[in-house]
Amino acid sequence: MDAFVVKTRDLKANDKSKCSTKTVVMDRHAQFPKETHVAGQKLFCTSCNLVDQTRKSSVSSHLGSGNHKLKRDLTEKSNQPAKKQCVLTESSSSVPSTVASQAPLRDAINPRQWKKLYTQHDVDSALAKVKLVGFSEKLDIFGALTITPTSSGYCIGSCNWIINSKFEKICYVAGTSTLTTHPRPVDQTPLKNADILILSCLTQTPLSLPDSMIGEFCINAAVTVKNGGNVLVPCYASGLLSKGRLKNFSSIHTGLTTDFHTPCIMFAGHPSLRMGDIVHLIELWGNSSANTIIFTEPDFPHLDALAPFLPVAMRVCYCPIDTSLNFSQANKLIRELRPLHLVVSETYTRPPVLEPMRNDLTIEFEPSPLTYKQGEIVSLPVKRQYETVHMQPE
Repeated sequence: MDAFVVKTRDLKANDKSKCSTKTVVMDRHAQFPKETHVAGQKLFCTSCNLVDQTRKSSVSSHLGSGNHKLKRDLTEKSNQPAKKQCVLTESSSSVPSTVASQAPLRDAINPRQWKKLYTQHDVDSALAKVKLVGFSEKLDIFGALTITPTSSGYCIGSCNWIINSKFEKICYVAGTSTLTTHPRPVDQTPLKNADILILSCLTQTPLSLPDSMIGEFCINAAVTVKNGGNVLVPCYASGLLSKGRLKNFSSIHTGLTTDFHTPCIMFAGHPSLRMGDIVHLIELWGNSSANTIIFTEPDFPHLDALAPFLPVAMRVCYCPIDTSLNFSQANKLIRELRPLHLVVSETYTRPPVLEPMRNDLTIEFEPSPLTYKQGEIVSLPVKRQYETVHMQPE
């Protein structure tokens, strides 16, 4: 059961004289039994949070609001029973301190009160332990293996990995794209004829083509700006900066206040909406219906990400742009690489839930590929037949 500290509106004196709180709560619950529940003599919307139980019109208004319908749809979409909230007093000592952190991501509350998890020193210390390597650079691993990164064509710095012993080769294909974009093109030659090919990170949106999503993005952005509104795009840092009308700011506190004009299109991180300047910008622009937020990153469920900020008046658009390999491209790549064995996620061997008859949205390989799922340990069919022996003449 999820638990939240909540505060209710004090009943007016004349309200108390007319009826008891307990009677009103039970009456309201009887009128809306499918969408409410009672805890601690307080009425809860099962999909949202505490509602005003003193008036039937207030409950009806809440249940008909866009905020409630969105959260109700999130619960139904998850195919899990709704988690009922309960009342906790701030002085309660029986509640574990971690209870709030166990709530689902979409139930996070009070964005203004989120705290920093890491200091700049922590970040610098972690990055100091990272070893930088270049494409095609061979790294020796204790004299037993060599690993080599090769360009995957997905984004700047993205790579696939080749793991070699003296007589065996394993290739790990991560986020990869065969499209012609800004990164270095994918390098397929070193991946050919592997003993084992591990294929992962295929498109998360197999039903949405990048070209059509880019078109929708441009239309929504253009219409918003034309009508005098601002466009907010949660995104990762791209590492690119083109000269012209695109301006770069290290943060909202550096230069933005002196060189900022509206209407505009603002790209800011992080796409999870849990860190970065995007949190402040949603608070700033979210109350105007003239503004639009466009989600393009498929890594996070956009409704779950936005839930802590609801209700918002700004338009919400979802245009996922995923340039990683689709199933057609992946199957073509496998045929060209000709691995001896293939290892893929089990989800790639069956059609998407929304398109159960689309067998073309699966990985095809003979013999059947080895599959894995999260948390599972898989034994790879690599049998070492030879060993290297160094002999001395003495």
